[in-house]
Amino acid sequence: MLLELMEKHIMKKEKKIISKIVFCIMTFLLISCKTSLQNSYKSNYMLYGKPSTILNLNDDNSFQYFFRYNQNEIKGDWKRIKDTLILTSDIFNIKNDTLLRPKVKESDFENVDKYLIKRKKLYLINKNGVDKKHFLYLNLDDKLEIR
Repeated sequence: MLLELMEKHIMKKEKKIISKIVFCIMTFLLISCKTSLQNSYKSNYMLYGKPSTILNLNDDNSFQYFFRYNQNEIKGDWKRIKDTLILTSDIFNIKNDTLLRPKVKESDFENVDKYLIKRKKLYLINKNGVDKKHFLYLNLDDKLEIR
C-alpha cells in the first residue's frame, strides 16, 4: 500500500513537471512566432521594371523612403504598435499645394504613413481601411535605392 501511494505521488510530480515543460515550450513558440520587421521592403508596383517605392527600416528606428521620380530620400522614424508599422517624418507635415510636388508618402493620413504587418508584407492602411492591392514585400537583396 505504501508503495502504491509513493508511485501515485511520483506520477503526480511527473505530470506537473511535464505540464510545466509543455507550458514553457508553448510560450516560447508563441513569442517566437511574432512577425518581425526586416530591413528592406519594395513595392509590388513596378515602373519601368523597378519598384515604385522602397522602404528601408533601420535598427535605430529610423527609415528611408525612396520613390521613383523623387530625387530626395525621405527620412523619418518608425515604430511598431501591435501589427501596425507607423512612419513619421517632418517632410510628411509639409502641405502639398501643387500637383507638381514629388510624392513623399503613400497613405491619405495626415503626417504619417501606416502599414499592416502580415508575414513578409506590409499592406498600406488608408482612412478607409487596408489596401490589399498596394503593399510592400520583403526585399531579399541588400538595401536598395531607386535611382
